[in-house]
Amino acid sequence: MTINLDKTKARELITKVIDGEATPDETRSFLDFIAKAENQDIRMQYRDEKLIKEFLSKKCKLNKAPERLYDFLKRFNRKCE
Repeated sequence: MTINLDKTKARELITKVIDGEATPDETRSFLDFIAKAENQDIRMQYRDEKLIKEFLSKKCKLNKAPERLYDFLKRFNRKCE
């Protein structure tokens, strides 16, 4: 199913598509949308955001949070419910 996108909706999908959180229909519609010449600005924004994310993931190796932090967050979450 194709989703009708305008530039505002396409901008909202950029991060979801890059992070793999968009549905297959959203991804397909987004990629079709940025393939059109008149949507080059959205394509460039998508490319830039994707490159930044790839760069940061290569340069900023994350360590796993300590177990005590997970425990604290679980306790905190239970108190907030």
